[in-house]
Amino acid sequence: GIVVWQLDGNARNDQTATGPAASTNAAGIAARIVTPNTLRSIARALGRPVYWAGERPPARLEYTQASDGSTYVRYLTGSARAGTHDSAYVVIATYAQPDALSRVRAIARTKHFNVEELSRDEVAVTNPNSPRNIHVVFGEQPYQVEVYAPTGKDARQIVRSGAVEPVG
Repeated sequence: GIVVWQLDGNARNDQTATGPAASTNAAGIAARIVTPNTLRSIARALGRPVYWAGERPPARLEYTQASDGSTYVRYLTGSARAGTHDSAYVVIATYAQPDALSRVRAIARTKHFNVEELSRDEVAVTNPNSPRNIHVVFGEQPYQVEVYAPTGKDARQIVRSGAVEPVG
């Protein structure tokens, strides 16, 4: 599976977890293919944002929810099945994180990660050793969004395009 890291200002500064192919317990939702409308319904039912990069034909949307409430939208292509362990697909993960903007800025400064100001209160943070993973915080939202792509160039293009947003 892919390896993702989540910037976290709680008891530790960063956390390593397996990506969307990770197993979830009964409180989570196992990987499944969903339509954009189903994804919207899931976000409404959760009562909090689920970020994605919009529709990306011909990719199919895979949705996974971890037992901690983190959500993962993965864009599967070709004959890939839900739950595949292949890291060749774009993933948009949403992690709840109180005071995300100041925490992410502080962690990036401490760890010497690259920070790109997308706007006055939106930042993208990249660990130079892991350019395929970009962490984005949108203003004062209490969420950290991770964009994973098979290449750093693809991840940067997705982030800079403005496509990453809550499912609407």
